[in-house]
Amino acid sequence: MTQASPAGSGPKKEGVIGLGSDTENQEFEPIPIAWATPLLALLSKAPLPPLKDALAIPERLLILRALDLSRGNKTATAAMLGLSRSTLYQKMGKYNLIAEESRSRGA
Repeated sequence: MTQASPAGSGPKKEGVIGLGSDTENQEFEPIPIAWATPLLALLSKAPLPPLKDALAIPERLLILRALDLSRGNKTATAAMLGLSRSTLYQKMGKYNLIAEESRSRGA
């Protein structure tokens, strides 16, 4: 079932979060809401976690999504995220995405 989005930019799929903004008038790939589950679980606990820990979850998910959209192209991923390639590699190492990304591509 679909419903109209608040800005009237067309139907909105249930169970997904869009990338991009309605003001950009662009097509964008939906992100499953299930991806937000780890962050929501972390935020439901008391006391709240340090901001650094809470922000690590969406940062990791954004990197994974950008890698997916760029089909693993690190230069394109870095550009998409507004990072240098070296910073992207640092973040991928921080979140253990280098080995994970290689495994998902069959390398």
